[in-house]
Amino acid sequence: MESEEVGGYKLGKLIIEGKTKQVYDVSSNSDEFVLLTNDRITAGNIVKAYDLAGKSAISTKTTSKGLELLNEV
Repeated sequence: MESEEVGGYKLGKLIIEGKTKQVYDVSSNSDEFVLLTNDRITAGNIVKAYDLAGKSAISTKTTSKGLELLNEV
């Protein structure tokens, strides 16, 4: 099976997956990863789940900023 490509990056191994996010190694660079998110929003351990347009972009910005701050420390 050939690796999937997202945003010009060839996805490597799936590192971790949650309800709304997936983190992949970048196969060409061990220092980089790809964060994939979706517009799904959940509550009550997925008792309630809905699609919320635009949630993915906001979630990715929030996660990216948190990772930038951790990297600075």
